[in-house]
Amino acid sequence: MAHGASRIGGEWPDILLSSFGLRDAQGIAALSALGDEIEVGDHGWMFAEPVHFQADRDTLNLLPCSQLDINASEAAQLIDALNANFADRGLLFACGNSGNWYVRCGVDELPQTTTIFSARRGAIFEKLPQSRGKLSWKAIQNEAQMLFHSHAVNEARETAGKMTINGLWFWGEGALPTMPIGLKPAIGAVFGGSALVGGLAKWVDAQFAPIAQLMAADTISTAKHNLLAMHTLTTHFERGDANAWQEAALKLDAQFFALLLTALRAGTLDELILTLPRERDSLVFTIKKRSLRGVAGWWKNLTQKNHSFLESSLA
Repeated sequence: MAHGASRIGGEWPDILLSSFGLRDAQGIAALSALGDEIEVGDHGWMFAEPVHFQADRDTLNLLPCSQLDINASEAAQLIDALNANFADRGLLFACGNSGNWYVRCGVDELPQTTTIFSARRGAIFEKLPQSRGKLSWKAIQNEAQMLFHSHAVNEARETAGKMTINGLWFWGEGALPTMPIGLKPAIGAVFGGSALVGGLAKWVDAQFAPIAQLMAADTISTAKHNLLAMHTLTTHFERGDANAWQEAALKLDAQFFALLLTALRAGTLDELILTLPRERDSLVFTIKKRSLRGVAGWWKNLTQKNHSFLESSLA
């Protein structure tokens, strides 16, 4: 473990949610839909993540949406097919501006699910949705697979040599959480690039802006407690592309972390808490001016050895 780091339990996105006073991922899809400018209301919501199931001997592996390069036209056609097929069961499928897929249902029909992150590890069949109402979500999942199997979108993808979109993974169930009285987190501004981060900012009534806006600034204002959530490296990590991960990390180092270090040295930033989520836990660094030398050396070493983070993240 890197010098000066502490290790805390919890997988992504639990670490992010805890910064907003949420104890678990219940309602995460509703929060993300809120950030995607979807009318959430008091309905139940889940991610209906398009995936590719890949058979490997005696196991079934799951490849998430981030590895499939689904374009807007493909998403629209498949969402239309899902709505036509499942409308009689009270389900509504939607695709947000972020590219996230959602399904809306009655709160009492929400199943118990496993996050997409956990589903990628271990036996898939033990992690299928467990129904708690009248709807059979395993049957819905199977029916969606059959619907996708013969769809023109997948025929075109096969012809083009692309992985097919051959299933859905439901997760993140819940209605929009209710803010506990007196427990609103003291967050002045939120910077990020995902629908979930935008939705969380709306939920706590905090100012929200894309990361690029902060990176374009000459200085960082610390008038209030700010939260930054960056997903720049996530896709490269999920694909196991160490070279692309290193290139993106070096770009972040030059464009963004240099700005943070400058602010720390100048005293305009009092403290930086850096959380690096891994698959099973997270590393947390609390950085102040006196510890800059050691942290800067660790980050430089990390970005130069392009395999180290991918390996340590699976530890």
